Amino acid sequence: MTAARVRDCVSNASATPGGAATTCPTGVAVTGAVAGLAGTIVGFRLSGVLDEQPATATVATAAATSARIGREAVERRRRSRVRGETGMMVTKLPAAADPVPCPGDLCTFCDGVARIGPGSDHRWAVARLMDMTWLQAIVLGSVQGLTEFLPVSSSGHLRIVSAIWFGHDAGASFTAVTQLGTEAAVLIYFLRDIVRIVLAWFRGLARPAERGPDYRIGWYVIIGTVPIGVLGFVFKDQIRSGARNLWLVATMLIVFALVIAAAEHLGSKRRPLAQLTVRDGVAMGLAQSLALIPGVSRSGATSSAGLFLGLERPAAVRLSFLLAIPAVTASGLFSLPDAFTSDGGGLQAAGVQLLVATVIAFVVGYASIAWLLGFVSKHSLYWFVGYRIVVGVVVLGLLAGGVVSAT
Repeated sequence: MTAARVRDCVSNASATPGGAATTCPTGVAVTGAVAGLAGTIVGFRLSGVLDEQPATATVATAAATSARIGREAVERRRRSRVRGETGMMVTKLPAAADPVPCPGDLCTFCDGVARIGPGSDHRWAVARLMDMTWLQAIVLGSVQGLTEFLPVSSSGHLRIVSAIWFGHDAGASFTAVTQLGTEAAVLIYFLRDIVRIVLAWFRGLARPAERGPDYRIGWYVIIGTVPIGVLGFVFKDQIRSGARNLWLVATMLIVFALVIAAAEHLGSKRRPLAQLTVRDGVAMGLAQSLALIPGVSRSGATSSAGLFLGLERPAAVRLSFLLAIPAVTASGLFSLPDAFTSDGGGLQAAGVQLLVATVIAFVVGYASIAWLLGFVSKHSLYWFVGYRIVVGVVVLGLLAGGVVSAT
């Protein structure tokens, strides 16, 4: 819905006696006076108890606090009611997202956008929730496991498959949680390497004379995790909303296909894993943070950075796997609550469906690790470049033709 449409709706609601209920089609309109009344009643009761206190400021503060509590209670009840009666979820949008003042005391639900509370600086989007089917859970879990380690963007593919096959987005939280399955596959596949690196790191902290390549790799993984951790936390709302636009996903598939091709063409591919430096850890860590945008590909970005730095292709891919472990694991655990209590629309997975999808991602992901390591030791990444371009062009064509929705 455009900002202009919101303004028109709000203006009409304001100008019509009786409020938005007469102007917003299929909308639900309630007066904010309910919230104000509830808060006022509680405020008067508190002021009655406190009127013997000499400080009138205390009474005013208590009344204001009570009014706020009353408004928040009304908001929670309304959100619950709307979801229960219509299957629609009410979601708060950032205050900076072109706020439209609430008209007078009206609290409006109109055309997918709600305004709650007089003078509110927040928009509330209303989105339909759809229960995920078992077929969808199985397909999306398989897609996650198959594409997580290939330089084709697993988050982008989940977004595309959800839109084209099922007509709804599974959401960023579903993607992050099912990645726990693929990261479990990495932990098991590289268990010996991980244990060796961790032990070498701790030994190196205690005994500087024993600081070898594994000790340095441990530090490089830690350093490389910082950028994606910080940026992922700061931009988490954008990652879960605007960044999942299919126009952006398809464009990133094509743009980063060209980046991967350039890395393959320009990289010297001479340095083994034992010759890693701090510069390599920082550069590949920064490249990994680009994968917060669906369509980029975490493995594609980090592997390309390694190739640009002159690493051998197997070394770049191997370090890419190691860099993913702390970042993706933390992301999955952080998103776990949101996967069960999503405030956005789209597909909503039950707990057992999410578990099954994660297990499927683990099994398929383990097999894809073994295949990819063998593939890159004998072949270039150009194969994935061509695939990314084809998929990106097809999605752009579907969007331009109106076959699928970008959001």
